Amino acid sequence: MRGIYFFLIGVLATLALQAAIAQNQGWGAVRINHVGISVPDIEEAVTYYTEVMGFQEAFRGTRDNGEVSIVY
Repeated sequence: MRGIYFFLIGVLATLALQAAIAQNQGWGAVRINHVGISVPDIEEAVTYYTEVMGFQEAFRGTRDNGEVSIVY
C-alpha cells in the first residue's frame, strides 16, 4: 500500500511540475532523468518493486560496513 502511495505522489508531483512549466514559455523542453525515493526499509521496498511491480534490480550500492545504501 505504501508503494502505491509513493507512486501516486510521484505522478502528482510530475503533473504539477508539467503544469508549472507549461505556464512559463521561457523554459523550453524540460525532462525528468530519474526520481529518488527514500524508504525506511530498503529490502522491503526492493521486494515490492521486484515482485509486485515487476521491475528488475540493476545495481546495488553498499557502504564500507556492507549496509545497502542505494538500489537501482
